[in-house]
Amino acid sequence: MNIKRIKDRIGYKIDLLMSKGTVSLIFLLSIITLVLIVIAGIAVIVVERAWADDSLPFAVWKSFTLTLDPGNLASVEGSVGLIVVAALSTLGGIFITSTLISILNTGLANRLDDFQRGSARIIEKNHSIILGYSESVFEIIGELQIANTNKKSCCIVVLGSEAKHVMEEQILRHVPSSKSCRIICRNGDTSTLEHFNL
Repeated sequence: MNIKRIKDRIGYKIDLLMSKGTVSLIFLLSIITLVLIVIAGIAVIVVERAWADDSLPFAVWKSFTLTLDPGNLASVEGSVGLIVVAALSTLGGIFITSTLISILNTGLANRLDDFQRGSARIIEKNHSIILGYSESVFEIIGELQIANTNKKSCCIVVLGSEAKHVMEEQILRHVPSSKSCRIICRNGDTSTLEHFNL
């Protein structure tokens, strides 16, 4: 098996892992961080030629602090080799930290987009579901509100192909507000069974 084929296989596996979402990306980043810390710890021992039994855990801990906190670089004293290893650890830590922030930011943005699109799951009991969205929905909601006036609280779910915020704005304009009746809009295909899991 040639080197190009091995690279392609590794790249393919990484692509599969990264496509699984934010949690998988954080897991991959954690493994990269751990490998960097161990390599930096071993490099510190090699540079300082400290082969004592307790030198590896201490070196790994020192590289861990340098990786996660760039401010610790100023306190490093020793040979030129040690300073170079510490600087490389800090640069790697800056890259890892910025990547983690980017992953979390992207994951949070995607989650907020899901909420804005109206694709989040609804967990309700004894609620009414209106499948499809058109101008007749306003009248149906009004009738359901009247039918549920004897209840302390009721919930009406509207599943339509329009964007969630569009449906909410139009319903707010055309339907009188009710303190006891909540109206929840969700975006989805009424012909697909998976969207009926409300």
